[in-house]
Amino acid sequence: MKRLVIAIFLLLIFMAGCGNDKYVKEIDEAVKLQNQKQEQLAKNGNGDRVDHFELKDANIYVYDKDKIIILAYKPLSNDDEVHYFGYDFSGKHVTFKKDFDSRRYYQQHEADYQEENMTN
Repeated sequence: MKRLVIAIFLLLIFMAGCGNDKYVKEIDEAVKLQNQKQEQLAKNGNGDRVDHFELKDANIYVYDKDKIIILAYKPLSNDDEVHYFGYDFSGKHVTFKKDFDSRRYYQQHEADYQEENMTN
């Protein structure tokens, strides 16, 4: 009986840990694109830009209905302002949403999935 209870408990933990895999592919693709964008900005910038996009320093918001991923982080090393970048995952590939007010969208919509890693 004790083994059965332990087995059920471990199974529940395993199932809970695997539940957030729904958007992994899309998030990874958006992170890759944002890292390329950040590296280019740092290369062309005046030295105050962060060299690489780090997922551990960013917040992720996924909106399944509209197929949007928003990455929020601080791209400037000398500024605490959070910038929001939107990505569309409605097609085969994730694409950057140019001329899209990501911050407003984030403020006005409830995310289906969110991961908040950014420290203040």
